[in-house]
Amino acid sequence: MTVYIHCVPGRMRLKSLGWKSFPDEGEQARRVLQSFPGVHSAVFTPLTGSLVVHFDPQAVLPGEITEALSAKSLIDPSHLISPEDRFEQAMATAGRRIGRAAVGWAVGRLLDASGLSLLAALI
Repeated sequence: MTVYIHCVPGRMRLKSLGWKSFPDEGEQARRVLQSFPGVHSAVFTPLTGSLVVHFDPQAVLPGEITEALSAKSLIDPSHLISPEDRFEQAMATAGRRIGRAAVGWAVGRLLDASGLSLLAALI
């Protein structure tokens, strides 16, 4: 299960389609973090599969938060994705879609042109 993670000092967002599909797991993650030392609050939104954690950056490191969730098998650290990775994936997807649209347009134009040429030759 891929987990998108975005972190700034004192605030971390973890977002997972798995938590959106299985909100009990996201709620369990919230409960784990709510009682974690240095965490002020943890708010889970089942509709989006998003868990927002506010914490004291002097008391706890972001890695400790993800380790706590990993220890309870609520996330897999090898499936964490950063904002930069997410951006690269979105750009690759957009590039593929634009490429397909451009090729489709070009083939359509070729077929239109050759169809007219064929029709003109027959007349």
